[in-house]
Amino acid sequence: MPSDAAREISRVTNQNIRDFAFGEEVRPGWTWQFFCECGCFALVEMTVAQYDAGSGVWQLGHEPTPTLGT
Repeated sequence: MPSDAAREISRVTNQNIRDFAFGEEVRPGWTWQFFCECGCFALVEMTVAQYDAGSGVWQLGHEPTPTLGT
């Protein structure tokens, strides 16, 4: 299981990729490779709009399991 540090590195790196991809030389439909935020460092291809619309970047099957509040 990936460590908390690996998950945080993936999340911060994805935000940096997103910030770079938002530059004026970049076309809106271009796809970028982001890191799976489970910490496995798998690459997930998506547009900036998809990144912005989601709640993290997850490779298929790596999504966090929802927890039920009590």
